Amino acid sequence: MPPRYRPTAMRAVRTPEAIKALIERLDAFDARARERGRDYLKDGAVAAVWSEADHLVKAEVVGNARYQLTWFFTRGKWTFQCSCPDKRDCKHAYASGYAWITAVETGAPDGRRDPRTIPHRLESTFTQAVTSSDEHALEKELARWLRVLPSPESTAAAAAPHPLFEDIAGLRVRLDHAGNWLIEVQRRGQKPWKPPTQRWFNDLVKLRPADLEKLPPAEASLVAALAVLADPPPAHRSHRQKRRYPPKPSRKS
Repeated sequence: MPPRYRPTAMRAVRTPEAIKALIERLDAFDARARERGRDYLKDGAVAAVWSEADHLVKAEVVGNARYQLTWFFTRGKWTFQCSCPDKRDCKHAYASGYAWITAVETGAPDGRRDPRTIPHRLESTFTQAVTSSDEHALEKELARWLRVLPSPESTAAAAAPHPLFEDIAGLRVRLDHAGNWLIEVQRRGQKPWKPPTQRWFNDLVKLRPADLEKLPPAEASLVAALAVLADPPPAHRSHRQKRRYPPKPSRKS
C-alpha cells in the first residue's frame, strides 16, 4: 500500500500573521536603527538567514564582526537575541528581519541561504559593477539598436494622415428636414460644418485602404463607404449628395 500523501505544513514563522507581526515589530525600532539597518541590508551585510524550527529564525550579519542573531516567534510576538554588544533594538536585527521577510515573500525554502541571491524588499535590484569590456559591449549594442530604430522624422511621417485629411477635424453624414442626406466636413480651426468640394470627392475615389489607417475607425468606415458611392460620381449628384433617404413613396393619381 503506497504511503499516504501529507501536505507540507507551513512553519509558523512563514505565515502571513507572523510576517505582519514582524513588520510591526521592525517599525517600532528607533529611526537610527532603521536607517543603519537599511544600509546593512542594501550593502549585503546579512550573510545568511534561515529557519531551523517552527518558531525561530536565525541569521548571520557581518558588521565590525560576524554577529549571530536569533528571532523567536511566540504567542504572536517577535523577540530576538543578537551577539552584538548593543542590547537595544540593533541594526543587525532590523536588517536580518527584513531579509527574512524577503526570503518568505520570494518563496525561498527553509534552510541556510544567502539572502543576497534574492531581491530585497527594501531594494528590488542591486547595483552591479560594470567592467570596461562590458561598457564597450554595451556601447556596441546601443549603436546597433540606434541604427535599426526609426528616426523621429520617419516616425512622424508614418503617423501623419493622408493629405486629403490633413486639415479635416471631423467628417459626418446627416439628414436634413427634407430627407436628404448631407456629407459635411469640419476644417481644423473652424467651427461650421460645410460640404466638401467636388474635387475632394474625386480624390476620395483614388484612395487605397492603407490611406485610411490613420483615421479613427468610424471615420475610416464612412470614408470607405463614400468612396464606393462616389465611384463613378453621378453627373447629376452635387457635392451635397442629394438623395432621398428613405425614399418617399410615390403618390397614386
